[in-house]
Amino acid sequence: MLQHIIIGILLGFLGCQVKQKVITLGQAIFIYSISNNLFYVINDFWSLYFFTKNSDGTWRRIKRILLRECENNDVNNDIEKINSIVF
Repeated sequence: MLQHIIIGILLGFLGCQVKQKVITLGQAIFIYSISNNLFYVINDFWSLYFFTKNSDGTWRRIKRILLRECENNDVNNDIEKINSIVF
């Protein structure tokens, strides 16, 4: 389950970056490389979504955190720092 949460959060940040149009090929490859097959990454994300959707609001809390990160002006700076370390 922890793996599903991590993948869901990573995909959430990827969604933030797509919305802000600052996604790089390196970030896309990193998201892809956390699993052997992109299908399983998407499957894990939807498993997390449907598992938490009917629970006690866990999905809403995760979504709220991700939206807050999207609205944060420092996100791009953090992304640049992460890219400089990982890539």
